Amino acid sequence: MWLQLVQLDGASAHCSVIVRHHLNEHFPNAWIGRQGPTAWTPRSADLTPMDYFLWGVVKSDVYRVPATTREDMVERILQSFQRISPLVLSNVRRSFRRRAELCLTENGHHFEQLL
Repeated sequence: MWLQLVQLDGASAHCSVIVRHHLNEHFPNAWIGRQGPTAWTPRSADLTPMDYFLWGVVKSDVYRVPATTREDMVERILQSFQRISPLVLSNVRRSFRRRAELCLTENGHHFEQLL
């Protein structure tokens, strides 16, 4: 059996009654967000490598020179991902572990100032 899980970032648009109703209807007991069946901390971006690392690196690489076509943009994105080395990924893993440990030490409170 395949289970789809939807995770929201806590933006107010994602918390409206109509959105929650839609999620409850289409993903009963399978979505994460404010006032959802599974609560999600609003500070989760500090613990998500995609947020604190990947998107910024890829975006700065991809937009270094303006793209000319959709195909050009797709190719730039693919190349940007291919340029991420195993050493960089190892550093991201180490950073994630440190962030998780700080989050535990600080009881889930802000810990950015400790990084």
